[in-house]
Amino acid sequence: MKEGLTELYQQVYSDPPYNEAFSPEDVRKVFKETLSAGGLILTAACPDDGKTVAFISSVPMTAADPLVSDVINAIIPPETTSYFSEEGVAKDWRRRGLSTNMKNLLLTANFLFGFENIVLRTSVYNYPQIAAINKSGELLSLIFSKMLKAGGEMAR
Repeated sequence: MKEGLTELYQQVYSDPPYNEAFSPEDVRKVFKETLSAGGLILTAACPDDGKTVAFISSVPMTAADPLVSDVINAIIPPETTSYFSEEGVAKDWRRRGLSTNMKNLLLTANFLFGFENIVLRTSVYNYPQIAAINKSGELLSLIFSKMLKAGGEMAR
């Protein structure tokens, strides 16, 4: 696995609004399942040291989490839809347009692979993600959800 990808994933998802802890094995499982499902994983590396500074992935809607696919499949044909499954940018690389560029690359790759739609699910409190989607200049279908912290409190 690309150097730093596991650590970056752990760091991104341990921060708000997610507040989740993943073991290295959990992270490897996420990415192996993405590839096994025919998904795409794109990474960006620092030109100085080669360490992963951003990642983004998608899977065919037919392989997406039922929480998302059950809702979407009633609206959009799953055979032509991709699910935007994971994304992260290292803290010191944020606010440089990397997220927008990665989204555009992922959209282009999905369209080249024959997907006509791409759907993303995010927290209603994930303002940076919502802003990055709006900046991408492409139309993404968007599902908002409320993320809960351990103990049932709302993540902000």
